[in-house]
Amino acid sequence: MTALRAFDGPPTVDLLVTRVAFDRGTIHGIALARMAKVKCLDIRILFVDLLERQEHTEGVGAFIALPVAVPDLIRAIERLPDHRGNGLL
Repeated sequence: MTALRAFDGPPTVDLLVTRVAFDRGTIHGIALARMAKVKCLDIRILFVDLLERQEHTEGVGAFIALPVAVPDLIRAIERLPDHRGNGLL
């Protein structure tokens, strides 16, 4: 999966926005998020998917349900704590 290559080398990624489910036979968003946390301890995770998949994200990252408007997505990202526990803005 292309997204995993972003975590090779020194940690430079501080935000992962992903779905919970992808096509059959590919890594799912929960596994991707967990692998990202291993490589980048301070990474913030936001899942964007159908509401019925929210329960799978508990303890892994924040969640916002589809459909989502861009301003709502931006607000959700701004509310994510950074590695110091602070919101972005």
